[in-house]
Amino acid sequence: MVNASKKSKTDLLLETIQPKEFINFERYLVSKLGRSHNIDYYGYWSWKKEQILNSFKGKPVDFKPYEHTLSRKFLSDFNKLIEGYFMGVSVERDKQLQSILLLNEMRKRKVDKLFSDYLKKSKGLNKNKLLKGLISDITSLRFNFEEYILLNALNDEQGMVNLAGDICHITEIVYFQNVLFNFINIKLLGSSSFEPCLNFEMILQRIEKDISDYEKNHKNVYVLYLVALLIKDNKSVNDLMNVVSYLNKNEKLLTPEYLKIAYESVLRFSMFKINVDNMEDLKKVYGIFKDVERKGIMNKIPNFQPLVFFSLFSFSFLINDINFAEKLVTKYSSKLFCVPHDDVLSVCNAMLYYERGKLNSAKALLIKLRVKNVSMYIYSRLTLLKVLYDKNELRGIMSLADTIKHYMNRKDEVNEELEHSVGKFLSFMTNLSLAKRKSGRGLMQLRERFDLEKSFFMKKWVSDKLVELEKIYIQ
Repeated sequence: MVNASKKSKTDLLLETIQPKEFINFERYLVSKLGRSHNIDYYGYWSWKKEQILNSFKGKPVDFKPYEHTLSRKFLSDFNKLIEGYFMGVSVERDKQLQSILLLNEMRKRKVDKLFSDYLKKSKGLNKNKLLKGLISDITSLRFNFEEYILLNALNDEQGMVNLAGDICHITEIVYFQNVLFNFINIKLLGSSSFEPCLNFEMILQRIEKDISDYEKNHKNVYVLYLVALLIKDNKSVNDLMNVVSYLNKNEKLLTPEYLKIAYESVLRFSMFKINVDNMEDLKKVYGIFKDVERKGIMNKIPNFQPLVFFSLFSFSFLINDINFAEKLVTKYSSKLFCVPHDDVLSVCNAMLYYERGKLNSAKALLIKLRVKNVSMYIYSRLTLLKVLYDKNELRGIMSLADTIKHYMNRKDEVNEELEHSVGKFLSFMTNLSLAKRKSGRGLMQLRERFDLEKSFFMKKWVSDKLVELEKIYIQ
């Protein structure tokens, strides 16, 4: 594949068109251009189609020979055609939007006799089995606005008053939803201040007053409410499991976007809540996400936040479930956006290379890697330490371990528990490398010290390496 930064806008747009879409895209071109005109557009598309197919087959792709002969206006116009096709596909999927657009057009054309029937049909969309629970409150506001214009035209003043009250109620729900959403983001993403426009406690009380209505009719808001309470009250892992249980029971009634937000929030909360030394809680949370994947819910989530993806990947390493880690990369890495995609996958692949014993490949990736995220930096450097140890390149271990210690000490994002736990690993790593260099000297003392430790970061790896040295040097 060509580097994304070197691709034209046309390349970036067209490479998202799957071969199964070719016929529909070509029909769209004919509908816009006609069959006998604009031969250049069809010729260009035929050439690009061949490039796309080669890309899918893993064959080399040369994007340049044809395009240097085309004017900027030609490419700009072709891009607009592609964008129009994308918009059409999106509208075709969104039945609610189709209804709103149709109602809006019917009103403007003054088709009064049919407008009421269309409105009733559109507002009944939520009874459709395929769309159950997917009509958002904001969409309802748009329906209500169209209805209000009709009532205004009919001079139905009482109806206008009643509908204005409904609009106010829905607007309040939307506001509550956004305040909860804001609170969750601020608390989980590390900001120190939270100042909603209204008293946050009052909003929680208003929701609790009508809790059954929210649970039944406004599940998106109710899910955010549950997550916000988790964070606000710093609840236990068992409370977290109750939230996940609700998500599992109601996932068909929640939009993919809110499922994504809820599960990512739960994972982020668990990252703060769970000490990496507490394997029992770690396994509970990890089990949640394995169950989510097993049920196919991850397939419904349109994209993953890169750091959340990496957190789940690193959890699988801490549990020593390397097969699931590999499955995450193989099956779901396409759900990462392209810009942070490379860094995340480089760290993940380096960790997998190490587990497969491909030490040179792991080292080659890690040496040139420069990541800004704290979690990915720590994992990438610790993996490099393990690579150096296994390759017997022991002289670089102590300086790299010191670099990691100083890095963690500088970063506010590294909590005390993590710094302490990783610090123990670094201490054992340096002592293992010294024992290895000095033909096992100090191994017995290292064993005594190790046996006193209940748990710490990557303890199993240290245990395995300690046993290896004992077999060689202690009879």
